[in-house]
Formats: sequence, structure tokens, C-alpha cells
Amino acid sequence: MHRIALAALVLLGMLAQAAQAPPAQAQDAYPNRPIRLVVPYPAGGTADAMARALGQELMVAWGQPVVVENRPGASTIIGAEFVARSASDGYTLLFTTDSTLTINPMLHKQLSYQPQKDFAPITVIGYQDLVLVVHPSVPARTLEEFVALAKAKPGTLNYGSFGNGSQPHLAMEMFSQLAGISLMHVPSKGIAQVLTDLLSDTVQTAFVGVSAAGLIRDGKVRGLAMGGDQRSPLFGDVPTFAEKGYPQMYARAWWGIVAPAGTPGDIIEKLNIGLNRVIRDPQFQEKRMLPQGLDPAGTSPAAFAELIREDAKRWAKVIELAGIRPE
Repeated sequence: MHRIALAALVLLGMLAQAAQAPPAQAQDAYPNRPIRLVVPYPAGGTADAMARALGQELMVAWGQPVVVENRPGASTIIGAEFVARSASDGYTLLFTTDSTLTINPMLHKQLSYQPQKDFAPITVIGYQDLVLVVHPSVPARTLEEFVALAKAKPGTLNYGSFGNGSQPHLAMEMFSQLAGISLMHVPSKGIAQVLTDLLSDTVQTAFVGVSAAGLIRDGKVRGLAMGGDQRSPLFGDVPTFAEKGYPQMYARAWWGIVAPAGTPGDIIEKLNIGLNRVIRDPQFQEKRMLPQGLDPAGTSPAAFAELIREDAKRWAKVIELAGIRPE
């Protein structure tokens, strides 16, 4: 009887351990089912294409589908809110831009997510430096001449952007503050309209990305300065703002991936390692990233979190000085 009782106790202990084992085993096995990658933009755009390219590579590496789900609308808020409310299990992720996490919170009163509390950063995919361009009719061939012209005729030069509070809008406001000039903002609904307005001389200047490379090369617009730390091969001889005496000027967009807050650290780590392996692959960079004007990144979660904090402070100051009102 004593032996039977002892065996029963051992069996109960084993069963208790087994009852606790599944969560750890399931976590170790991550991913063991499809991952949903939410893109807060319509299908067919550059963000959508990048998300699908990353998903294909992760599917090959992990043997699980990465399903891209487009949830556009409300300046990316719809997609971000959906992910913020999703389970913190690593199976729903957000493909995000700087605007979603660093600008929207300052421009929308009823925002239901808090970027630094509701998301767990995973990695920065890449940076896209913006370039300041002008229509050929503008009698300024250098940044110095552009500033002198704007000061001589304040409020007469129009600039385009993707809309109120967009990254190109804030970049131009930042430069105006640093240079002490006044320009007229003409917002539109997207890059295609900005370029149309620019080529027709409806607006005389704008901050744009890789889409300007061919226009600069063909002489349809004139590049004055780059927003990055160094010159870009895409824009030939266009100098940086730092070279022109504006080291504080920041005109750089970024893309990244985050998970809902509370996602286990080992899952974040596995996602970080897997994504960074793809981002840092030379063939993936050459085929998928560089043609989009993306400077590949692949950061740690901590570095990504710090970038979000820094950008939030930077744009908050610009928005306050420019008097941009929340929507």
C-alpha cells in the first residue's frame, strides 16, 4: 500500500508538471500557425510590397505563412488600433511608419492607442531620406539661393505635402523654422498629386522621396538638399542639409514592425532575429530595399524604442512652433 501511495504521488507530480508544460512548449515552438502582418495602407503601395516581401522570406525560414492584411484608413489609425487590441501572442504584428507612432498621437484628439505603451518594438526595417526639390521655374539653384528668395518674398512660394501632419509637411515646417522663412502649405492626398502639382508649377517646392530620383535626373525638378546623414547615390550630387549649414535638419522617414504590448520577450527576440536576418541580406537589400530608396536598418528592440521617443519629441516641438492643430 505504501508503494502504491508513493507511486500515486509521483504520478500526480508528473501530471502537474505536464499541465504546466503546454504554454512553454507552445512558446518554444513559435511560430506554429500563420502570422498576420497588418499594413495600415491600401494594397499595391510600397509599404504593402515591402511587407509581402518580408513575409515571403519569413515563411521560407519558419515554414509558416505570413499573411499580409491591409487595414487602411484614418491616417493609419484603423490598422494601428486593431493591432493594439490584438492578443499579445506574436501572431498579429503591425507594419508601421514613423507617422503612426510619432506624429498621429499629437494630431488626433481621440486616438485610442498610445504608441509607447500599447506596442512592443521589434525592429526598424529601413530609413528613407527625403530630398528638398524645386520646380525649374524657381530662380534658385542652391539651398542658399532658395532661402534668400524665400526671405525676399515671404509667403509667395507654395509647397506640397501628403497632407496635414504628414512627414513631408513637418519636414518643411522644421526647415522653415531653422532657416527663418515663410512658405505656403498646399496639402494633397498622396505623393502622386504632390508630383503632379510640382511638375505643373502649382507648388514650387516639396520634400519627396525616391520618386524624385528620375525627375531630378531628367531635369524636371531641381534637388537642393538631402535629409540624411550622407549623400544618396539615387540623387547624384545633391548635398545634405548638414553640408549646407543645417546640421539639426531632419527629413528622414522610417518603416518598422511592432507587436502588441505584452508580447513575450522570447517571441520578440525570435521575430527580431528573423526579420533582421532578412533585412541585412545583401540580395534582399539590392532587390527589395534599395530600389525603394530605403537605407536598410535592422535594429534591436531597445534602439527602435529610443528612436520612437526621440522622433516624438522632435515632431512635438515642430508641431507646437508651427501651430499645427489636431484633427
